[in-house]
Amino acid sequence: MASGQASVKFLATQYPQLKADSIFNDASMRWNQLYSELQGYIENYNRQITTYNTYVTNFPRVIICLVMKRTSRKHAKIT
Repeated sequence: MASGQASVKFLATQYPQLKADSIFNDASMRWNQLYSELQGYIENYNRQITTYNTYVTNFPRVIICLVMKRTSRKHAKIT
């Protein structure tokens, strides 16, 4: 769970009166939607990076990629 999402859940448990507030509920629901959307984008990015890394590390392309200074990339993650 991301630290931002954990913070929202922590606030909801520490201040139960916020749970009844419609503005807080709407913001919490929107946060969850945005978080899910971001996870989808990161999963797609990581799939593309895996494909790219496989491409640049397989023989004989690895020789050409080394000459062109193409290297493998790191996967993204939500912190």
